[in-house]
Amino acid sequence: MPYGSTNTYGPSVQIGEDKCAQLMFVIGTDGAGLNHPNWRENFKFALMMQKKANEMYPRII
Repeated sequence: MPYGSTNTYGPSVQIGEDKCAQLMFVIGTDGAGLNHPNWRENFKFALMMQKKANEMYPRII
């Protein structure tokens, strides 16, 4: 299924009676020679936020 498909992924999602923007977390790494010394902690934090958001609002991410 292509990215942006309204079946699974898209710019918005219906939650109850509200149409909401989906969320996306972008975490940089130091894999390409860039200096991001705390990227692993940022990644862990994003995973915790994703889990909580999905508990509260399924399909928001």
